[in-house]
Amino acid sequence: MRRIRAALAMLKTAVSDVPSALATATTAMVATASLVLLLALNSGVAQEIAKYVAQWDLDSVLVMGTAPTGNPKEGVWTEATIDNIRSGLVGRGELAVYKFVSVPGATSGSNYFEPVVMATDASLLRIKKKRLAAGFYYTGNERDDERYCIIGPAIRAVLFPAGECVGKEIKLGDVPFVVRGVFAPQRADGVPSQEDAELWLPLSTAKRYFAVGNTYRMLLVRALPPNKIHPLSGEVTALLRKEHQIDVSQKDDFRLTFPDEIQSVYEKTTATAHRTALVVALTAILLGGLITSAASILSIGRRRKEIALKIALGASRRRIWSEMIIGTLLLGLLGGGAGILLGVAAVHWAPRLFPNAPFVLSWPLAVLSLSSVAGLLGLLTTIVVVLRVDANTHSRSPASGT
Repeated sequence: MRRIRAALAMLKTAVSDVPSALATATTAMVATASLVLLLALNSGVAQEIAKYVAQWDLDSVLVMGTAPTGNPKEGVWTEATIDNIRSGLVGRGELAVYKFVSVPGATSGSNYFEPVVMATDASLLRIKKKRLAAGFYYTGNERDDERYCIIGPAIRAVLFPAGECVGKEIKLGDVPFVVRGVFAPQRADGVPSQEDAELWLPLSTAKRYFAVGNTYRMLLVRALPPNKIHPLSGEVTALLRKEHQIDVSQKDDFRLTFPDEIQSVYEKTTATAHRTALVVALTAILLGGLITSAASILSIGRRRKEIALKIALGASRRRIWSEMIIGTLLLGLLGGGAGILLGVAAVHWAPRLFPNAPFVLSWPLAVLSLSSVAGLLGLLTTIVVVLRVDANTHSRSPASGT
């Protein structure tokens, strides 16, 4: 109890110099709140990248058509070409094609959602290893006038908040479709994924109602066990070059993207984000320390008569400096605590102002923020101790009668 009263007395002494107290507390609050917001954004970006990487199967490769000479006919596969490539991969790999479809939006009654609409063949479900939470998947043998679709859980939550949706009708633009199935959430931990907003249509249906052509620029190939995708990619490349009659001296009109390449990009991007957050955090701590040190120098100058009087009454310099250091630390601690609360509030409100920016607040993030505050307070303590020589110089002058 005695120590608590002593600490409160030291805090009261520090607060008596209002400008210095405000500068110390405000600096700690702003620096801490900024760190919380920055680290939450850094964590959110890392999670978004991780969710994107998790959507890829390690045994698959994405093939995207390109036009190395600028000819729009390059990098395009017809249905006959696709059939030939499938035949060449029998027993070793499986191929699926898909196209993105532009539609005005999906409606059910008064509910509206803008899904990612994909026209796919039946093999894409197996290759991407997607699971159904309800209903059935289309087989590929449907007639083009059978308007079936499979929707993601994000679409169901908006268009059918009551939950039951299989067999019910939705409209894509003005075209009615029947929901045949609902995909299970992409991530097992329940974190929303971009794929949860996908709506799949059979290719034949999309061709009839949305003018989807018969050529493709995106293929997905998966190696069938016990094959691996990297060895199989040589055969895929040979088949694609053969179908397009690409000469040895010519460049490929396609690009293969492997999951491990995406993983490597993810690791580099995450590491860069972490380093950037660390640099900004250290900069915030350094600036906070410099501002507080300037306020401390001014405070010592204003209080030099008070310090000299205490020394004349028998107070030791050690006690005086303990009061100043602990008072400054308590002010910084109060400001840092307020900064954490302000930062947490900002993290919750930021998505409303910046809906496309991911902010994630977690316990490790809170611990890191508190550690940053401790680092800031430690730097403040060091600066105040370094100012001891300057304060001693000021404290002698009043004692001699100034």
